[in-house]
Amino acid sequence: MGLAEIFNVALQQRPRCATCDAYRMSGEERGGEADPGAELVARELGLATPNLDCLESRLSADYHVDDWGLRVFGGVADEVARAVASDLVVSSVLGAKVALRDVALRQRQHADLVGPNGRTMPRPGVLDDYMVLVESEACITDCLRAIGTALDCIVAVSVLLIGVPKEVQRAEGSWLLASLDAKAQIPTDQRAAWNIVVRDVSAEGDRPAKGWLAWALETRNAVIHRAPLLHVWLNRPGRRPGGRQLFVRTAEQPAHLMRMEPHMRREPWLPDMHALSEAGLAAADLWLPEPTQNTLGHLKNGAVRVLECVANDLLELWGTSMPAFSWPVDAWKLERRDHSRRVQLAAQFEGFEQNYPTPPPSTMHAHPHTSARAVLSDGVRARQASQPGST
Repeated sequence: MGLAEIFNVALQQRPRCATCDAYRMSGEERGGEADPGAELVARELGLATPNLDCLESRLSADYHVDDWGLRVFGGVADEVARAVASDLVVSSVLGAKVALRDVALRQRQHADLVGPNGRTMPRPGVLDDYMVLVESEACITDCLRAIGTALDCIVAVSVLLIGVPKEVQRAEGSWLLASLDAKAQIPTDQRAAWNIVVRDVSAEGDRPAKGWLAWALETRNAVIHRAPLLHVWLNRPGRRPGGRQLFVRTAEQPAHLMRMEPHMRREPWLPDMHALSEAGLAAADLWLPEPTQNTLGHLKNGAVRVLECVANDLLELWGTSMPAFSWPVDAWKLERRDHSRRVQLAAQFEGFEQNYPTPPPSTMHAHPHTSARAVLSDGVRARQASQPGST
């Protein structure tokens, strides 16, 4: 049984209504179905994304298998391209929400590892101390990676729903900080819609601290693509003026007694040698003043605000003049990416344990939205097979 057939069975087993067949759910039914597990996790992590949730519901209500995806893309004549673009929109909204969850999860884990009073440096030979240090650094990397993913995904959604002539699978968060090139071939109202998103994101990216969003993108690039920068843990703030002093006689190294906190670099785009040799720069200016657990908390809140801002702009755009939009399908480059040298090499990989005895799937439990997308893939496969030159 093929994947689409499995999901097709899942849809057919759902209760029917007067206006729905086995391949389609009504907009009301779709919009009313939330993922209870995702809601529980979001509540636990303190994530509130009402605009993203509403955008996801709007897309779900607009998505129909027999319309080849989103009805808003009805002006896309090529039905396969319509299905691919629709799927990228739906999956990218989900990707943005999952990435925000990862940001919140790693931010909380890092804060728990550092603790409310910081940590001492690892004691020689004590594995648990070293593991905490390593895990806290991994949380920083994961948190920043997920912030970048969330921004990349919401950019992809914006490019598609606004109809921006850019290659959607190369979408990146930095696009949110720049207006379109004056030479870009895009209708005036669609250019204006993109500029509104850029304007609002730029404003959010400068509050409560100017430049935080651009800094986050640079830091993400540094931790993902470059050698690790010099890590530093600085002493926690000392006693208040006039407070009591505590004297301790001990043979322990001070670093194993003093409470410290990690701090992030102010200029993560500079490799260590450039940063450390910068003329006139005091050592204290190499790092941010607040500890990393505070920085990550602000980044999490900022990422949520930015994505909520973009989702709000897209919701306001929804249903206005979108059906008359010009959809730059060629510029989106929705074709399969099968021909690069690296992809051809990667296609040779079939897993490390090809004889692992996994039973073939006969049923799958999935959200109905996922089932509808899988069923539509069956139509895409059939359409592609019927086209001249298909294999």
